[in-house]
Amino acid sequence: MRIAVVALLVAALGGGAWAYRHERDQRREDVTRLESQLRSVELNLSSARRQNSVLAARVRGVNRRELKARLARTTLAARVRKSVFTVTASLDEGTAWVAWVRGRNSYLLTANHVVVLSVARHEYGVRIHEGKRVWHGRIIKTDEGNDLALIRVPHRIAPPLWQRPVYTPPLVGDELLLAGSPLGYEGSITSGVVGRVAFDEIQTDAAAYPGISGGPAVDAEGQVVGVISSGEGENLNFAVPINRACTRLRRCGAK
Repeated sequence: MRIAVVALLVAALGGGAWAYRHERDQRREDVTRLESQLRSVELNLSSARRQNSVLAARVRGVNRRELKARLARTTLAARVRKSVFTVTASLDEGTAWVAWVRGRNSYLLTANHVVVLSVARHEYGVRIHEGKRVWHGRIIKTDEGNDLALIRVPHRIAPPLWQRPVYTPPLVGDELLLAGSPLGYEGSITSGVVGRVAFDEIQTDAAAYPGISGGPAVDAEGQVVGVISSGEGENLNFAVPINRACTRLRRCGAK
């Protein structure tokens, strides 16, 4: 009987020891598996942090470029506005801008349809004004075919925008700034992109309202590429390529 009891005790102890070792080994396996999963999570987290750093650097770069481009547009707009004025003829009003200067004279371009009625009545005098500043000028040449007119003011009133008579045609998709006095709002700037370029017109989706006719169309490099001539709607407007001024208004071969 005692032997049987002892045997049972030994068996129980052996079973308990086995169960303990099994549980211990199972826990070790669980800990090893969890440590492996933790290392995997840490690696994924480290990779995500690196990707976030790269993305943040790219976003900062895009923001800097966008800010730089915005500042460039703002600077360009401010420079162009200094040379753009409202022109009032006897029977109409529009926009004119200082294209070139010679001696003490400023030569301003505008659209012919802004002054055509006054010219028909042989009234060649015009007022060039911006705010309270006013100068008196005279229409000296017109080009009905290209819808352009030239005004001379016997003073240097602003920096010229087309002193050298050069023309680089814009490309479809290029950005343009339009400047003028739409609806009487002097110094207004609108922007858009070139939709089409032909020898006699440049199409853009930049907004152009009545009163802005005659204003300059300027590319992102600050070069005048055209003179605003007409608009068919908010997103369909046209400018005469600036080299058309060489047809009758300016001797572009002369310096």
